Amino acid sequence: MRINATLAYVLVGGLSALLAAPAFAQNAPMSAIDWLSDSVATPAQPIVAPPALPDEPGVTTGVKVDAVSVTPLGRPLPDAVGILPAVVTGLPANLWGPSRPGDVARAIRREDADMLPALRDMLYTLLLAELNPPEAPGSTGYDIFLARVDKLLELGAVEQAEALLARAGPDNPEIFRRWFDAALLLGTENQICEVMRATPELSPTFTARAFCLARGGDWNAAVLTLGTGRALGFISEEEDALLARFLDPDLFEGEPPLPVPSAPSPLEFRMFEAIGQAIPTTGLPLAFAQADLRANIGWKARIEAAERLARAGAVPENQLLGLYTERRAAASGGVWDRVAAVQAVDQALKANDTQTLTAILPEAWQQMQLSELEVPFACIFGPA
Repeated sequence: MRINATLAYVLVGGLSALLAAPAFAQNAPMSAIDWLSDSVATPAQPIVAPPALPDEPGVTTGVKVDAVSVTPLGRPLPDAVGILPAVVTGLPANLWGPSRPGDVARAIRREDADMLPALRDMLYTLLLAELNPPEAPGSTGYDIFLARVDKLLELGAVEQAEALLARAGPDNPEIFRRWFDAALLLGTENQICEVMRATPELSPTFTARAFCLARGGDWNAAVLTLGTGRALGFISEEEDALLARFLDPDLFEGEPPLPVPSAPSPLEFRMFEAIGQAIPTTGLPLAFAQADLRANIGWKARIEAAERLARAGAVPENQLLGLYTERRAAASGGVWDRVAAVQAVDQALKANDTQTLTAILPEAWQQMQLSELEVPFACIFGPA
């Protein structure tokens, strides 16, 4: 669906205002995601000292060396990657124009996620759109891409973020870190571990390598990796204790549970779950709620996670409806009242029972309003 032009100008205008703000580049944070797993090493760039030169007069007053970006042949720069073409979004391909990539990235990260639903939909369109990179020189080619992915993760839109990351490819370590974590939250870690093994340019950390070896069934190699990382000092005491229990929980039977980190990474979150110390997602960043949508999670937890994500527009309304109508409510009060209300409205609509619908709709609407779910509710049943 093509976006409303007025909304486009409002949101892009807001980004432009941020770009023009005084001292914007100096004060804005470069990343809002502080919970990423330490899954791959980012190689440090060596600093090579210039050779000693004889005492001769200079031949120029200064030399400016532009930044050089590298991307595999045949693959677009990540900043140009999107999953919504211009024919769908209605946005011009050169939307960023001559803006500096770093400024655009900061503007995206500073955009407040708490906005009107129509503007939020426009923000999603902007984050997922195929757009030409800015024309300004000095771009790394992925500054804006990482900002878009980070904003999607902040909004809880992990599936959309994973689709962008998969399209960009695993060559860049910062891109792969986000892809790895998105896969962990969505329950597709086996596939991302295969990508890690098939990408020799990546340098996975000992913890991530041991996790993937175990997921692939090579437990002996995983234990060896843990021992090597421990001997070389590349694994912290906390990682060591968690990995040891993850790889061989029988050795620790009867021992007290491990201390749970207050801000776990997705990798820690999944390993704690595997050793029987599942961490509730309610106090974690919204992206972690995606982990509660997996099929192995209980129905109530899946509904509550879908409600959290639906408030942010991070899951389709039909997915929420499917969970509400999956089975009969198990009790009353709280989430079960909403389940019963939605099921009653759904059944009345299917039966074309206008009399019943007239009687139950006000109560159902009030239930959804109290939980700030009136927008998803209206999107589900409004067209009917």
